[in-house]
Amino acid sequence: EQKFYNFVILHARADEHIALRVREKLEALGVPDGATFCEDFQVPGRGELSCLQDAIDHSAFIILLLTSNFDCHLSLHQVNQAMMSNLKRQGSPDCVIPFLPLESSPAQLSSDTASLLSGLVRLDEHSQI
Repeated sequence: EQKFYNFVILHARADEHIALRVREKLEALGVPDGATFCEDFQVPGRGELSCLQDAIDHSAFIILLLTSNFDCHLSLHQVNQAMMSNLKRQGSPDCVIPFLPLESSPAQLSSDTASLLSGLVRLDEHSQI
């Protein structure tokens, strides 16, 4: 049976090291039981879309790691899946958190990604708060 996580970080393949750093930082701040897509859900021999759905279904919050690499078709599909799951979830709305790490800036995001997430407040690691 699949373990349930407090949060899962969805990210581009090239950003695996950033996802691991962010997970460790969140856990150090007192948010336990986090997961990254690459370590906890991407299973060899299983379809990537099935792994993505498992990650979304088995976590309370979905963190979208926004970097310049988060601009491929798979990343945009991750955003779409997370947003649709957010709309369907009963009892836990607003579970998708766009996250801008230190390694990225708003100017680096593609227009497609920015428009998909325009209605959400972005969590920015650059912020002093």
